[in-house]
Amino acid sequence: MKRYLVIGCAAAALCTAAGTASAQSKFNVLIGGDAFFQFGYVDQDKDQGLRSTEAMNRFRLNVTPTAKADNGLEYGARVRIRASRGTAQLDTDRAYIFAEGQFGRVQAGTQAGASDEFGYIGPIDWGTYGSADGWWMSFIGDTAFGNLPLQAQGNLRTLTSSDAYTRVVYLTPSFSGLQGIASYGTTTDSTLTDVKRSKAGTAANGRVSAYQDVYEVGAVYTGEFSGVSINGSAFYSGGTAKDGSLAMQYEDLNSWQVGLTVGYNGFKIGGSYSNAYDSGYQKTGRSNSADQETAMVSAQYNTGPIVVGAGYTYSQDAGDLTATGKNKLNLYSVGANYTVAPGLTVGLEYNYFDLDHNVNANDDKGSVVIFDTRLAF
Repeated sequence: MKRYLVIGCAAAALCTAAGTASAQSKFNVLIGGDAFFQFGYVDQDKDQGLRSTEAMNRFRLNVTPTAKADNGLEYGARVRIRASRGTAQLDTDRAYIFAEGQFGRVQAGTQAGASDEFGYIGPIDWGTYGSADGWWMSFIGDTAFGNLPLQAQGNLRTLTSSDAYTRVVYLTPSFSGLQGIASYGTTTDSTLTDVKRSKAGTAANGRVSAYQDVYEVGAVYTGEFSGVSINGSAFYSGGTAKDGSLAMQYEDLNSWQVGLTVGYNGFKIGGSYSNAYDSGYQKTGRSNSADQETAMVSAQYNTGPIVVGAGYTYSQDAGDLTATGKNKLNLYSVGANYTVAPGLTVGLEYNYFDLDHNVNANDDKGSVVIFDTRLAF
């Protein structure tokens, strides 16, 4: 029922404004994007025989054709092309059409979920832009990365919201700073021209990685009172797990997130909490059922071209489902960046992580130092 509600709202909004436009509009094509280069130094207990230094970079290009009809309807499309794969191949994680008017805004195509695009997790404009939401985990090695709690692997908001797949997203008009947002996707493992009608998903380590009929609903708020800025959000996401086989069934998607940021006179403080319970876990044969939880708090201060900040993140899940206990991550981060020129920044960030896995052999801790230079245009 919820999926039909989201699609119905989006379709009704489009139909409300679509029929009266007649004049041919001229498209304006906007081009923008961003790029970064990062150099990292890592000192960790389980270094897996790896080097202590490494570098990485990414380039993204946004192409956005837009037009405006004579009835005020704004419409167009957006594609974000990425040079970020280790195979040196281009890919895309945004490719959708949109329409916007008094009814709100509708986006249809490949994109991230509502909370990933619009949800707040606290001030993150320092260092590599986000500590837990940044790139520290890319430097700790594949084995250590795979042992992190699932939400800490890039799902800081609702579970699967950070995954780009084919969705319909609807944003209501903003009323006194409050805006409702909803999205619906048929399946999390299908994107662009891929059509995947299979109800079966891929399972590993006692979890399934794909869901179907995924919906997300929530709201964001932006306001300012006597110089105090307030930004908040709340989202809920649900869906049906794709069972790995007839012999094993998995828990459905059940995830929510709230976030808040408060700012005054250059200072910002805020945080986020998310919980995905036992979403994706196998229903039988596991030794524990610890919730998938993540809590974040961060603060920053902006003075002229300099932003300094610090953050703490706690994340947990059940880890190895054949062992008892929790898989827990504590992450402490400090950082700063400096605006060299409009659109050009340099930054430095220090992260200390302590991973307490429910399988002792997977415990790890260490430091990750990252130098970051970034261009946005």
